Formats: sequence, C-alpha cells, structure tokens
Amino acid sequence: MRKIHHCFHHLKKLLNDKKILRNSTVSSEIKEPDCQEPIKEEEYKKLRDLLKQRDNEINILVNMLKKEKKKTQDALHFSSVDRGEIRLIQSSPFPPGNPEGQRTSLFSASTQSQDCSMLGSRSSLLHKKSGMREEMSLGRQEAFEIFKRDHADSVTIDDNKQILKQ
Repeated sequence: MRKIHHCFHHLKKLLNDKKILRNSTVSSEIKEPDCQEPIKEEEYKKLRDLLKQRDNEINILVNMLKKEKKKTQDALHFSSVDRGEIRLIQSSPFPPGNPEGQRTSLFSASTQSQDCSMLGSRSSLLHKKSGMREEMSLGRQEAFEIFKRDHADSVTIDDNKQILKQ
C-alpha cells in the first residue's frame, strides 16, 4: 500500500511539474527537460540495480536449493553404498584357511568397523531427530554436525562419549 501511495504522489508530482513547464517561459522549458533526463536516468539506474539485486538473491536461493538437494541425494546414496559394501565384505569369496583371505578379512574387519561408524554418524545426521534437531533443516543439521566436529573440544567430547559407552 505504501508503494502505491508513493507511486501516486510521484506521478502527481511529475504531472504538476509538466503543468509548470507549460506555463513557464521558453528558456525554462529548455532547462526543465535537461533536469528531467537525469531524474529518469537516476530512476532507471535505481530500478536496474534493484532488478540486479533481486536476480542475485533469486540465484543465491536457487543455488542453495540445488546444493541442499544434492547433499540429500549424496547422503542417501552414501548410506546405500555403505550398506552394500558391508554386505560384500561380510561375504568374502576366500576360504577360511587361505592366507590371502586372512589378510583380506583382517583388512575388511577394520574397514567394516570404520564404515559402520561412518554409517552410524551419517545416519544419525539423517534419521536421528530429537529435541532441537527435529526443527532444523538438513542443511542446518549438517552445519551443526560440522560445527561439532570442528569445535576445539570435540576430541575430548568424543573421548568422553567413548568412555561412557564402555
């Protein structure tokens, strides 16, 4: 409503200025159009800048949506790939007495535990929602997880969690 009111007054002012131009002398008529052009150019620049700003904001929002969508797809793909790798590791093709199989099974056991821990942390990011996390979007949850991971005391917090779990 304010914009409409502002536009109405601006239009009224322009019309009044034109009436004054018609009533004034020839010399003032020559000067007045010169004054009108910079106003039009200023308005044009202002409107063009507003349009650029709006387009930039729209592009930023679209890019954020694309990143959010890609992150969710990657996370879902990552969790499904991890589950598939764990199944492949558990069904090893080597016989139990084979030394190659023993080395592979030792390696697969360590990677399996790492994959399970990564799968657990990733799935906790995606599926475990409690308290404040329930209200956060996936992007905010991921940012919060990154913050927790990069926090200075994160190592001691993780150590304390492991001690409590034992």
